[in-house]
Amino acid sequence: MMTAIFIWANTASAVVGASLSLRIVAARANNDKLVESQLFATAFFFAIASATALIVVFQAILNKADLSGLFGLKNNAYDADLRVAALYMSFLLPINIVASLSDSAQAGYQRQYVTNVLMMASNVAVIASLVWVQTHPSIHSMVLAVFAPPVVARTVNMALLWRSHPHIVPRWRLVGRRSLWSLVNPGAGFALMQVGSFAYLQYPIFYVGREIGPNSAAYFAAMMQVIAMSGSFLILFTQPLLPALRDASVRNDSSWTRNTFRLTLTRLVPYIAVAAIAIVLLGTFIISVLLRHSIKIDLATRLLWAAFFFIVAWEHLGYSFLAGIGKVWLATGLYLAGALLMLIIMVILIPKFGIIGAFAAMCSGPILSTVLGYPYVIKRYFMHTSS
Repeated sequence: MMTAIFIWANTASAVVGASLSLRIVAARANNDKLVESQLFATAFFFAIASATALIVVFQAILNKADLSGLFGLKNNAYDADLRVAALYMSFLLPINIVASLSDSAQAGYQRQYVTNVLMMASNVAVIASLVWVQTHPSIHSMVLAVFAPPVVARTVNMALLWRSHPHIVPRWRLVGRRSLWSLVNPGAGFALMQVGSFAYLQYPIFYVGREIGPNSAAYFAAMMQVIAMSGSFLILFTQPLLPALRDASVRNDSSWTRNTFRLTLTRLVPYIAVAAIAIVLLGTFIISVLLRHSIKIDLATRLLWAAFFFIVAWEHLGYSFLAGIGKVWLATGLYLAGALLMLIIMVILIPKFGIIGAFAAMCSGPILSTVLGYPYVIKRYFMHTSS
């Protein structure tokens, strides 16, 4: 539950984080350092305001809530430990929200490698800290071991960012309504996309468990985890691609944009196809290993499982491209439409057909929206820019 709190609290930074990267790219393309400074200062103080509000809410809960009951414990034996852990979280969360802006800004300056190196170091620190926790077992020690290293890494990243780009060190006089709107407008689109992603990838697990039972939910959750692990490879390409596309779009370099899109498809679609085939052929074995007992998944379910992975991967590529060329709201609208259709169909199919009905619904929704809509929008964009 602590992990869920940490992840969902950081969604607040997504409101301005993703759009900060793209706006910095555009300002750099126009060689406008003043706009860069205004954007970062506005994002920085917006994040501080969000973090302050989070501290107030978190402390109110900490002072009044029955933490043992909140975390599902039958007695209050761990109450003191939980309160110390919650106190640590009340400081780590706000710092992380503010410091995570460094990730976004580094991406905007196309220095993603700096963030990657620091986060790799933080992962090593987490592993080392977990070894230490075994000798000092407690909930608050676990919180520090898991969440403190990423916060430290992002704080160091912020210091490196300001050292390499001192003009964006935040000053209150640079904060402006226009900058805030330019960040929140597309940022809200990115945040809504996260909501749609939850509807696609998390809510169906809950609904399967509710309608069929916990065992089926466990199988289904493992299958969704395979999709998440297989799709994480794509992020290595699309994360740095998004600001590069935005830079080319601002510079009206349609030739580079077109060639990059084709090259991306040429490189990544074969991987997506191979991963989908592997799900069909090895899916039963993979889930048996993850759950540590033998299960049987029929061919029809594996085919729909693989089809859903292919669709999710295509959606990711299409959304990254459309966001890169500045069409965040259009991409998000199509994505949310697919999620809504999926939820409607899922309510009908899961009670009757179980997991295979879940995958059928999860394929049907995006097929009627993003699978057809993204290629159409991209084709229209290339026709417009080439004319």
